[in-house]
Amino acid sequence: MNAAEEKGDILDEIVRELQPTTCLELATYCGYSAVHIARQLSPSARLNPDFAAVAREVVKMAGLQDKVPC
Repeated sequence: MNAAEEKGDILDEIVRELQPTTCLELATYCGYSAVHIARQLSPSARLNPDFAAVAREVVKMAGLQDKVPC
């Protein structure tokens, strides 16, 4: 967050270079990196929503859904 523009530029460059078809974002704060990743993906590529579902289930199994609303 403290060097957002520089980090965003680096992320943009990596996604453009690798041209992935599926991406996994391990953590998010306000969606900044997700926006950078998604802007660089080809039209058919996606951020993988399956892992968000897994994270929701893990939080639920831990009984922490009241502390981690997702």
